[in-house]
Amino acid sequence: MPEVKTPQSYCLAAVQAWRQEGVLEVPLAFVMITAETGRDSEVLNELKKIEHVKEACLTYGAYDLVAKVEAETREKLEEIISQQVRKVNSIRSTLTMMVME
Repeated sequence: MPEVKTPQSYCLAAVQAWRQEGVLEVPLAFVMITAETGRDSEVLNELKKIEHVKEACLTYGAYDLVAKVEAETREKLEEIISQQVRKVNSIRSTLTMMVME
């Protein structure tokens, strides 16, 4: 039976590759986002305006979007997620996965 890929497994594979390449040098989190029905593109556009959101994309499955967020410190990362990302209009819920160093 083929392995089922989840957003978490893709994120884990990306982190492992970045570590091998020496790219992972700053605090990093992936935020899985559920948007209000029909508002996913609007949420995506707003996420892309946030300086520390390095990547964001629409997804199919349990979550509507995934955002990659980086910051200079872990404290700053937590602040950006709670004060900027989670406050974007039309976001119903989030699940944040902080990358371990």
